[in-house]
Amino acid sequence: MKNIDYSDISKFLVSLGIVLISISVYIPFLYLTNSFGLIISSNDYNLLADFSKDLIDIKYDIVISLRYIVPLISLLILLLGIFLFYKGFMKWNIKQVKLDLMDDYALEEKRRKIEQDYSFNKIIETGEESIKNNTKNNVQEIENHEKQKQSYVSQMLEVERKFNELLQKFFFEEYRVKNNQRLDSFEYDFILNSPMNSINDKILEIKYFKSKVSYHYSTELLNQLSIKLELYKSNIKENANGYLIIFIHNDIYESNSLNYFASNIKDFEKLLNGNFDAKGVKIKFLNLDSFENLSKESIRNVLEI
Repeated sequence: MKNIDYSDISKFLVSLGIVLISISVYIPFLYLTNSFGLIISSNDYNLLADFSKDLIDIKYDIVISLRYIVPLISLLILLLGIFLFYKGFMKWNIKQVKLDLMDDYALEEKRRKIEQDYSFNKIIETGEESIKNNTKNNVQEIENHEKQKQSYVSQMLEVERKFNELLQKFFFEEYRVKNNQRLDSFEYDFILNSPMNSINDKILEIKYFKSKVSYHYSTELLNQLSIKLELYKSNIKENANGYLIIFIHNDIYESNSLNYFASNIKDFEKLLNGNFDAKGVKIKFLNLDSFENLSKESIRNVLEI
């Protein structure tokens, strides 16, 4: 029964159906290829005692009668196997359609969330007012803004996808890596859940800054992450840390004049982490242009594993 999958009712029915279909084929094969100890020459048969001859005759009659029963049993098992396989497959298909719809909904929610983050970030970075007048220049500005937003969303989703691949590749033995999880009304980009209570879980929020790095926006994101972390600790696991991971391009990462809060990205990181140490969350910056070269050890250092 080791080939039967008990993890899900549809998988159970499909795997049981396959096992029964295999058995229905194996039974007649076994019957046709087994001699049942009846292969004996006439001379040897004549030399046997009458009692032994009677036993062989009885056994022969039973084997002959099985030729009518075996096909019937095999046919019934085959039909049952096909029925269970079909039933399980249909259940899986119905469930898969719902899962696909849920995935589509989750992706759309993710897109909306990224678009909101983009809009919020642009407001903080530029301080510009919303467009009010329906002039030709303003229409062009709206179109450019929409193109930039769509480009940002696509890049953000691609960053998240690639980062998910790295986490799955490097840490699948140590953590259950979960992407786009919901808890109450909050969405978590990544959760690295350790099966051991003594090892801290990792709550990861991923962001992408295309140009400027905003102090106020980064602070707002860390505050949001600290709320999510407290909710996770109270409902899932007490031992957990939060990391806001922001991907930026090389020109920002290597800059020596970030803004008036800090001279470079490392000082900026220390400044923000110093303000949020008590909340159990940290901010980490990664160079997006060196993304392909991220190693397991470098991610370990970022997540303090």
